[in-house]
Amino acid sequence: MTEKAKNTALHTEVAALSQKLVSGIKVDAKTCTATASETLYKDNLPEGVTMDAVKAISDYNTTFVAAGAHAFGVVATEAAKSHKKLEKVSIDIPMGVKDNVSYTYDRVKVIPNRFGNGEDVTKYGNIATTYEVRAGKNGAQLKAARAAINELALAALAK
Repeated sequence: MTEKAKNTALHTEVAALSQKLVSGIKVDAKTCTATASETLYKDNLPEGVTMDAVKAISDYNTTFVAAGAHAFGVVATEAAKSHKKLEKVSIDIPMGVKDNVSYTYDRVKVIPNRFGNGEDVTKYGNIATTYEVRAGKNGAQLKAARAAINELALAALAK
């Protein structure tokens, strides 16, 4: 059973940018792969925003995520040392308006060793990191874009 999507109205700026991006995306049906023009993002930045600014923010975010993991690890290790029952602790740190980095610290974590001699690896102070980029204010627009594609595909592909 197919279901018709509802409320698929894209904002004008989303639809306009989508139209520009279409020409820079290619699908190879033989290899089942898709590629984008190497300059697709750069060529469609808002007026006044340069790749140098984007790179500076990206570089900072990379540094921040690594530094945050280390700082959280230092604080969490000290807390785990003082509180023997503390097995796991997590933190979420907002990064700007829409992004977020999350860390989870495990006092002890046994990790399966699939590549070595088969023996599991025991790590103390293991930190897992998740960096999330959210649609933010355009979350509803991402949902609308997906729904519009569902309708487009339904009309084009359903038999």
